[in-house]
Amino acid sequence: MIYNLGIEEQRRQLIAVIDYLKSTGRSQKEIAIELGVDNVYMSHLRSGTIKYIPPEVIEGLHEAYSINPKFITHGASNMFDTAGLKYENFDNFVDSWDLVEHENKEYLHFSMDENFYKFLIDVFNFKNASSNSDDAIRMAEAFDKATESLMENYPSSNHIKEYVLIPADVMLDIAVDNIPKRKHLGEVVDIIDFYPPKEQH
Repeated sequence: MIYNLGIEEQRRQLIAVIDYLKSTGRSQKEIAIELGVDNVYMSHLRSGTIKYIPPEVIEGLHEAYSINPKFITHGASNMFDTAGLKYENFDNFVDSWDLVEHENKEYLHFSMDENFYKFLIDVFNFKNASSNSDDAIRMAEAFDKATESLMENYPSSNHIKEYVLIPADVMLDIAVDNIPKRKHLGEVVDIIDFYPPKEQH
């Protein structure tokens, strides 16, 4: 349930965010610099000496680390703005995207680096091979090395290809709908292949 938090509850949420970011190897000073404030100011926010968390800090956490603003201000259960994270990552790897229509439904149509598309397929194949092995640790290490090698040898391409992203169940419906339910006689019998009937004498 999302509800408006008071000042003290917001401070606790902010502390939870900063502590999480610190657990990932960032220092509080680095976080403060990223947000455009100094470390002393950040300490005052944590301690409650400065009670009001300015919108610039909340927005800065969102822009720099994809922290969900509602996590701090409303008590949303999810610390991360997952929709924002997914969108930013998608927008970064596609060259351009728009929509195509089929029978009054819309689907994503996008262009991306052909080599990157092939790279993703290679990564999946390595991952799939490693997950099917009994020696999970050895194969996980092999997967990491193979992926690292793929990344090092990945050649960026100027050749942009077009793709249409269609959900599998919808794709199946489209395929079934395009299979003719009936055939014309001409599709079954080619009259040209028949010899003319013999004349009786």
